[in-house]
Amino acid sequence: MEYLDRLLAKAELMRGAMEDAEFVRGQIEARLAEPYDKSTVDLNTVANVIYVAAGQEYLWETFGLSVRAPERALRAKFVDLALEEQRQGDVISCLYDRDETALEKIVAMQSAYITRLAEFYLTERDNDIKTAFEYILGDHSAHFSRLARKLSQKEGLSPLARTDFDERGGRPIDLQFVRIKDCFKRPYDREETDPATKVRVRLALAQELAQRRAYKELATVSGDNHLIILDQQACIIDNLHIAMVQSLIDAGETVLESAYLAELSQVVNLERAVKTTPPGNIRDVFVRFLEEERRHLAAIGDMLVEYEGWSGPQTDAWPVLKTANDVAAIVAKISDSSQKLVSKADGWRRAA
Repeated sequence: MEYLDRLLAKAELMRGAMEDAEFVRGQIEARLAEPYDKSTVDLNTVANVIYVAAGQEYLWETFGLSVRAPERALRAKFVDLALEEQRQGDVISCLYDRDETALEKIVAMQSAYITRLAEFYLTERDNDIKTAFEYILGDHSAHFSRLARKLSQKEGLSPLARTDFDERGGRPIDLQFVRIKDCFKRPYDREETDPATKVRVRLALAQELAQRRAYKELATVSGDNHLIILDQQACIIDNLHIAMVQSLIDAGETVLESAYLAELSQVVNLERAVKTTPPGNIRDVFVRFLEEERRHLAAIGDMLVEYEGWSGPQTDAWPVLKTANDVAAIVAKISDSSQKLVSKADGWRRAA
């Protein structure tokens, strides 16, 4: 009788596995989305795909780290949230033009990030963090110039190399290799800092991490030694940027607080994407993601209330990512001024 029970249990598991397989197959089919056409897509849509993809990856990694939470129930909830983020990642990967090369993607990412840094610089009120955005933009202006030229030489003119700003030299590459101790800055105060600042810092960090992943991908597929050198130099410098941006975050934030702020950043990110992406398939994807992320945000907020007695952000003002009409002027100004900006431990110095 015991043997028969084991057989029946095994049959039940096999039937469950088959049902799960059908469910997974349906989920995969539901995630398929039409990609943009790089020859006709508007730059803003490309930028929004890049921003949302970076935010989603950062959120997935944050939820993965959040399984360190001491309570078992919390760990289980974060595993579920991480799986939902991974499903979003599957959809986002479908949105890029199938003929887009690794180098084209990196150039488009640089352009999008420069625009975002210019907007962050314009709206940030914390002077130290504002200066960090200025400094990083100076480096990325140089990276964009070098990689866009290489793209033109290797693959010809690409529609993904278009920008809303004039190409500038930025900070010379030999001045970008600073000591790691000079990357660490004064962190914001978790009790006093505006949530909008915390959002901008996390979105900048998400974009830096995405850039580094893209550099590693390019290095594995390229046979051009000169391009690989450019790629590796930029990757090293992005590691310094990652250390710099991470140092801006108050180390006293709890696991739950960090998860909430990461989720809030992606919600704000998607709200901007929904408002600025033209109607169509990609905007529909963003709308669906926004609904899911709002649910995630509410769920983590409930966890914060239950486990930490949290009462919400320190301000009633909901963070908003503002667009800048004069990005070109801001990029030109910062690309030039940042050449004299020197990163020092816990601060900055303007060269003569």
